Amino acid sequence: MSMPASPPFDDEEAPEYDYPHLPGEELDPIMESSPHARWVAFLVTSARSSLAGLDVLVSGNTPFVPSGSKYHTAPDLIVIPGMGGRDLGRYVLDEHGVVPSVCVEVVSPSTGWPRLERRYRRWLEAGVPEVYAIYPERHMVHRIELVDGEIQRSMALGHHSIGLKLTFTLVNDRLGLCCLGGRVVTPDDDVYAFVDAERQRADAEQARADAERQRADAERARADELAAELERLRR
Repeated sequence: MSMPASPPFDDEEAPEYDYPHLPGEELDPIMESSPHARWVAFLVTSARSSLAGLDVLVSGNTPFVPSGSKYHTAPDLIVIPGMGGRDLGRYVLDEHGVVPSVCVEVVSPSTGWPRLERRYRRWLEAGVPEVYAIYPERHMVHRIELVDGEIQRSMALGHHSIGLKLTFTLVNDRLGLCCLGGRVVTPDDDVYAFVDAERQRADAEQARADAERQRADAERARADELAAELERLRR
């Protein structure tokens, strides 16, 4: 379901600058509410679990500077392909050249639409293919897209994020995530128990794959033995 077109910018609202004397600093960092803080931690932990083993960097509140821009914002979650294991103070697209695959904003009540729209526009114009806005207190999530130069918002409940390998869903009227193995979790759940369960599931899948490989190797060895025996008998 598409949302109404966005309102015009409010030019009186100060933009987020990347000030030289405060490298990597956000103009007004947002971690003002418990739901916001809980959702950011939950989202980053969940994404790191779902993307474990892939060559991606999953980071929270890393300042992102698009190409040719003096502006920066810090997405609450950013996923950058090919940067696994890197430790970045900020991510400058002109320096690294890899477009993030996902940016997520966990929206705080005090953040007005003009500022949100500017953030979304910078990310989308930089080529980020997936941008989401999560509203913790309203249990709602939007997919943000740039259509004919306009920012468009659509409901993302039930939407599977390719870049996050997670699906946004509702559980008991609360916004949550459907993760690998079909597990549905919310920030109120024990996130580390979820990570442990995911690790156990991954270990079990690996064990099954190893057993299948061993069985296939044994069958090949047996087939080779039979072929050698048949060749011997033919002589």
